[in-house]
Amino acid sequence: MKYTLVFFFLTFSISTSLSANIFRQNIDRDLVYKQIEESKELVYKDYSGALGLLSKAYKESLELKDSSLTAEVLYAAGWIYYIKGEYDDSLTHFLDALDLYRKSKNGEGIAKSLKGQGLVIQAIDRHTEALKIFEQVLRIYEKIEKPQLTGSAYINQGISYLELNDYANAEKVLNKAFVVAERYDLTGIKHHYYNKSGEVAFQQKKYSKALNYHQEVIKDSMNANDWEKSYAYAGVAQAYLELGEINLAEKYALRAVAFAKGSESIWDLERNTAILSNIYKAQNNLEAAFESLSINQKYRDSLYSIKTAQQVNIMHLEEKELENKRLNDEVILKEKEL
Repeated sequence: MKYTLVFFFLTFSISTSLSANIFRQNIDRDLVYKQIEESKELVYKDYSGALGLLSKAYKESLELKDSSLTAEVLYAAGWIYYIKGEYDDSLTHFLDALDLYRKSKNGEGIAKSLKGQGLVIQAIDRHTEALKIFEQVLRIYEKIEKPQLTGSAYINQGISYLELNDYANAEKVLNKAFVVAERYDLTGIKHHYYNKSGEVAFQQKKYSKALNYHQEVIKDSMNANDWEKSYAYAGVAQAYLELGEINLAEKYALRAVAFAKGSESIWDLERNTAILSNIYKAQNNLEAAFESLSINQKYRDSLYSIKTAQQVNIMHLEEKELENKRLNDEVILKEKEL
């Protein structure tokens, strides 16, 4: 009886210790996931703070020896570097995440990492190549039966078609994105849809239609991030300018610039200050127009420097990218196994 009690006590102690350890690890994992989500929200207002959170999350994921969790952190870092326009760092993190997702045969992770890679390729104006990557992403989502995740891939295709001046295909894929957003109640995808559809309409000189699209985002400002609000206000401003409502155009352009400063997006700041300069010019306020144009030129030069420098840096990643393409082809052949 004595030995039975000792054995029971030891067994109970070990079991309790293991349960406590598993419980503690689950709490730690939840904390890392929370840090990831907080960093994604914080990036639009505090870029350095967002990276700081991810740095902590990365160290904790390594301590937990959880490669899937580490992959999530690396993917989030890729996204944050992309938002900031640091495309070489973005691509590096997306590719590192992709390697880990492949090792664990995580189809959803593979798809979103490829999507991140496509975003970087898109950002440096390799749109035909980006479209192929997004198509591959859509095939993976189809194979793993995740239709609710296809919306962002359709949006990204729409952006590349827009840049290639292929407005018919841009409208086609954006409409597909909206169908997905409606079916699964995806507010963020709806905002992307309205903004990009507004830009398509503007490029087709359908200014009233463009105005209506962008206003949909502004109506839902409580749920839109600064990036989307910046794009929407700028879209409204340029539409009002073309419709001859110059004072209204100025009002919205100033808000657009303010939101762009909040998100620290050089791309948005370059676009929005150019629109504001054109508005001042239309008002015959040449001094203000010149001042805005000078600021715009600084942002334009910064964008050119970033793209030029990062093109060179990304070229250094081409060898790794080619290897990834080879692996991507293998993924296509093995998609049924995902």
